[in-house]
Amino acid sequence: MGVYKTNGKESLLALLKSQPDRSFSVEQIHDKLGPDAPGVSTVYRLCSNLVRTGEIKKYPDSAKEGYVFQYAKDLHCEAHIHMQCESCGAIFHLSCDMNEHLAEHLSEDHGFIIDPSRSLLLGLCRSCYEKRSAHVGNA
Repeated sequence: MGVYKTNGKESLLALLKSQPDRSFSVEQIHDKLGPDAPGVSTVYRLCSNLVRTGEIKKYPDSAKEGYVFQYAKDLHCEAHIHMQCESCGAIFHLSCDMNEHLAEHLSEDHGFIIDPSRSLLLGLCRSCYEKRSAHVGNA
């Protein structure tokens, strides 16, 4: 891998690591990396490679068809379910005992074994819910 690609990889990781609760599409990553960013296809290739190494996670994009990416290396994402806000796109880690309770319930009562590292609940984060509730209340 050449120096340019290594710089692109490091810049991409630094961007995602600086905002670990956010997820970004390839286009958003490309735009945020600025004028020195590698091309969109290179960003996609870098993301794919980083997903394979476990440094970032890939999730379906709740806002449109495609995927978003999030920093994952130090977050132990394999052990818990994730929640994605359908309004702002933020991804949160369900890092409490509910992971185990939900997994046990699904297994014991429904005969279904989940893969927490790939499970994603869609809904609204508190902030977006409050904004929506305030807007509805003011209408």
